[in-house]
Amino acid sequence: MNSIFSKERVNSGRQLEFDLAKAATIVLMIWTHTYEALSTGFEPSLSAINSYVRGSIAGAVTFMFCMGIGLSYTRHNSVKDCLQRGIKIITIGFVLKLFQEIIPASLSSLIYSRPENLVYLVYGLSGDILQFAGLSYLFIGYLKKLKIGNVGMLFISIVLSILGTLLEGVSTGCYPVDQLLGFIFGTPTDSYFPLFNWFIFVAAGQWFGDKYQFLQDKKKFHAISLLVGILLCAAYIYVSFNTEQNIFKGLTNRIYLGHRPFFDAIICLLINVGMISLFYYIGLLIPKKIVPVITHPSKHINQYYCISWVFIQPISYLFPGFDRLSSDLQVILYWICILAVTILTVVIYSKYLKERIETFFGKHRVFWTVLVWVTCIASFILAMCLFDTYPNLMNNYDIGI
Repeated sequence: MNSIFSKERVNSGRQLEFDLAKAATIVLMIWTHTYEALSTGFEPSLSAINSYVRGSIAGAVTFMFCMGIGLSYTRHNSVKDCLQRGIKIITIGFVLKLFQEIIPASLSSLIYSRPENLVYLVYGLSGDILQFAGLSYLFIGYLKKLKIGNVGMLFISIVLSILGTLLEGVSTGCYPVDQLLGFIFGTPTDSYFPLFNWFIFVAAGQWFGDKYQFLQDKKKFHAISLLVGILLCAAYIYVSFNTEQNIFKGLTNRIYLGHRPFFDAIICLLINVGMISLFYYIGLLIPKKIVPVITHPSKHINQYYCISWVFIQPISYLFPGFDRLSSDLQVILYWICILAVTILTVVIYSKYLKERIETFFGKHRVFWTVLVWVTCIASFILAMCLFDTYPNLMNNYDIGI
């Protein structure tokens, strides 16, 4: 191992393999979201397999793992930086809820005279990946304040992952309380990416990123890592689909796409290290001139994620029937369109609008932040007052509407 790792830090700055992993993942995640939101679930098909496998093994796992790696590389990782970043990302997550769910659901209830669509306002205060990312920053800031290092955070994350697995499905009997607790562990509500279950990916990324900076023989390390990753991935898929077992559930139970049990988390972490190795070798083949183009999504990942969802989710509200694409080809074509529009929108925003928008909202940041949070909370409360049952992860989003 001495020949692979150095005693001094030898890797600093952006690492191409991480950028490539994030860029490829966001493109494929847009595909997964397109399939899940707009198809009829025409299984078995390449679309369904890709959606399940990509969403379970990588996808959000890759994002959170790379987020942790980024924290180990950046200089802006003080307690204050983490707290500010956490509040900002949670707020962005709630802004996305406004455009992804609250506004389209409200408009559809008016346009089509279907007040029952207001039930979807319950999503105003539901857990999703941006909310989890923000909570992770806040939690890391708190742990840093306690002087807990990367190894300590990794140990805590393992304990939380096991605890989250044991708490799976625990309910207080009160849906509003359960949905709020869904930010922490997997409750029988609309609770994706609970902190207990998912923090292990961020903490492991931090630890891995710190060790990676001492990596001097990348080719040897990635050769071993890639081989291990391929073998583990093949074994994980085979065991999940072809054996009677109750340990690895991520590929076969849709609930665990969001809740992530402990053993699945460990295997997927190791597979993701192997995937990073694959992108290391891919990076060696890419001409330097086109690297900025290929890695563009990784440098604007939140924008790609949010903008793509705005072009996907509202369709099911505003254009009833269009969310029932009945073939792989139709989904592929629409995915290409969404991807193209997303890229164009992000480029225009980054080049011409970002500075102006940030300046405008930055002048009264506290006001806008409070307004967004209050709107999402009010939407959630309104749905609670109007309805008794709610579409969520556990009932497959089907309550007869």
